[in-house]
Order: sequence, then structure tokens, then C-alpha cells
Amino acid sequence: MVAIKEVTTTEPTALLADWVAIIYNPAREFVQPNTWNELTGGGNIQRMPAGRVLMLPLVIPKNHQIGDAIETRSIFLKPGANLSTSAGKILLSDWQAILKADEEKGKRGEIQSMKLAIQKGVYEEVHPDLWDGIGSPGYRHFSPELAKKLILATTHEDWLAEWMAQETRAEIIKASSEQKERIIAAKKRNAA
Repeated sequence: MVAIKEVTTTEPTALLADWVAIIYNPAREFVQPNTWNELTGGGNIQRMPAGRVLMLPLVIPKNHQIGDAIETRSIFLKPGANLSTSAGKILLSDWQAILKADEEKGKRGEIQSMKLAIQKGVYEEVHPDLWDGIGSPGYRHFSPELAKKLILATTHEDWLAEWMAQETRAEIIKASSEQKERIIAAKKRNAA
């Protein structure tokens, strides 16, 4: 006689990522009604920024003394999709620290600039839902719908190539190729 033993596991079905993707839309940041510039006699011209630097709140150590250096950290967001920066992943803890500092501003009666920007659609937080715990951030860490959304928000062909690493889904590869063609065509039109 053989005894049958049921085995159950309590392992999590998916690992949680410690990073987040941010879509930065500077066009929504500077949406203003038509304004007239009295000095030039014409409308105001708004130039799109090359990116946005978001400073993390200062963390002062308990044993800090006057004259000691304090580490400052920031996140640089490029227009469009940001899965990582030159400094590496956009850590979820850093993004949450920025949002928490903005909440604290509201408690002090100050304007919550991040909250307003998120409401305007300037920043959109996208969490990886297929995180496998390995490699650098890429489209492969997102469901097909989210990956396509991030691809369409990507504004440079080099970033597309970087974030397509290890991608095997045909629909995502096709969407990336189409976006790359659109980016290159737009650059040619603007150069002419």
C-alpha cells in the first residue's frame, strides 16, 4: 500500500519588481490657453523640455554634523516612456518617496505640484506585471497591452532597441518595428 501525500507550496506566483516605468508627457505640462506676448507682439512660444529632473527628498542621517556632505539623489525623465535611466532602474521606492514628499507639501498647505501634474497626465506610473526578477528593465516585463502602450510612448529608436532586449513576442516586435519607423520618419520630416 502506497500513501499519497498532498504537497502545497506557499511560494509567490510572481516576484514583485522593485522598479517602475514612468511615462512623461511634457506636452501636457505646458498646456496653456493662447496667450499674447506684449513684448514681441505675438503668441508665447513654448519649447518642449529635453527632460525633467525630479529631486528626491533629502535624508539627513541621525549622526549628521555641520560640514558633513549629504547625498542628494534625483530621477531624470526623458519625454515619453522611461523604463530606466542612465543611472539604472527607476526604483519604486524613489518614486514613492517623491510622491510622499508631495503629499507632505499638501499637509503644510503648499501646492502639490506632482499631484497636479499626475492629474493633468504629465506623469503616468506603469508597473511591470510579468517581472521575472532577472535582467534590466524591458518590454518583456509587461503584458502585451502595457508593452504596446510603452512602445507607443517611446520617443527614440535607441531606447526601443535597448528595452526590446530578450523580447520574443511577435506582436511586440512588430509594434516596436512600426514605432521605430515612425520615429525615423518624423526625424526626417523635421530635418527637412
